Amino acid sequence: MAGLMIRSLKTEVLIELMEMPSREVPRHETDQSLGLIQLFKRLHQHKASLGLCWTLKLGVSIALGLGLGLGLGLGLGLVVVQAQTLTSPPNNSPAPSSSPSPSPSPSSTPVSHPGSSLGASSGLTQLRHGSYVWPQAQSLEYKMELKTHGFTLHANATMAWQAQGSNYQAHLEMRLPWVGSRTQHSSGILSDTGVQPVSFTDKQRKELTVTVDREHNSIELADHAGSVPLQKEHQDALSVYFELAGLLGGMSAPYPLGQTLTLPVFMAQTTENWPFKLIAQENLMTPLGELKTFKIERLKRFPTDSQHVELWLAPSLGFLPARILIDQAGGDRIEQWVESRKP
Repeated sequence: MAGLMIRSLKTEVLIELMEMPSREVPRHETDQSLGLIQLFKRLHQHKASLGLCWTLKLGVSIALGLGLGLGLGLGLGLVVVQAQTLTSPPNNSPAPSSSPSPSPSPSSTPVSHPGSSLGASSGLTQLRHGSYVWPQAQSLEYKMELKTHGFTLHANATMAWQAQGSNYQAHLEMRLPWVGSRTQHSSGILSDTGVQPVSFTDKQRKELTVTVDREHNSIELADHAGSVPLQKEHQDALSVYFELAGLLGGMSAPYPLGQTLTLPVFMAQTTENWPFKLIAQENLMTPLGELKTFKIERLKRFPTDSQHVELWLAPSLGFLPARILIDQAGGDRIEQWVESRKP
């Protein structure tokens, strides 16, 4: 009887989550990590309708009518679902009822000596086009911690990259327990001028695809959102990481600390200018050990921008992120740090 009641409650939770009304994501809230905050906010906004199920999901012990006290490990911050990689087959094993204690957030310290070049420190097979250098393949697993409205949620993410000749494929998947996943995929061309995305897909509750028409120099935004002129430096919200990686990978010391680079970036239904500033070289303690990194800040995209983004790019990871920190006005925060790397 108790088992039937538990299954019924879990079914009600899933049905409630599936039937939550979607809302339009405002302009400037379309970053891949901010999408996770929006998912979690939808849960927060609808917690009143979840009633007992919401309490169960927060891992609070509930006394059922049978007098059976159940501490169900169904808390939003207690279940970690492993994201699938670009090349790995799906993992059909059941998710654990509670997650292990999250790894400590990495800490960083400044370094005064020059960072190692990609070839000297990473051991990765390189692919060079002009002054750009990328790893030929890389797949990184991340832990994520999301804080919003006084709640903390843990999740996993995978970022994967594959380059062959003049073509690339990039994939990012993030999963939240009980909520679902968000995936992004970017594909395109590698050239002497950097990453040139041709197609970008963002899938959360709905799949949105952006196509780039390089023959006519236009970007067709998703879901009939119109078209915008294509600029030579244009990146999508995923390829921008690999544009920065290739640019830094091709540099040698001394690195241009303090300089700013602005890249036009398109999301599914809008485009923005993202200014990046190379702040410093820092040593970062991670589950992979101490990594040399380059700290980059994304500066304000527009005067009222309330989102602050910091990236730590590691030469030993092919200049892909070892840590990402996103702070939003109102106290929302996402921290993402590398946990492991797949060969």
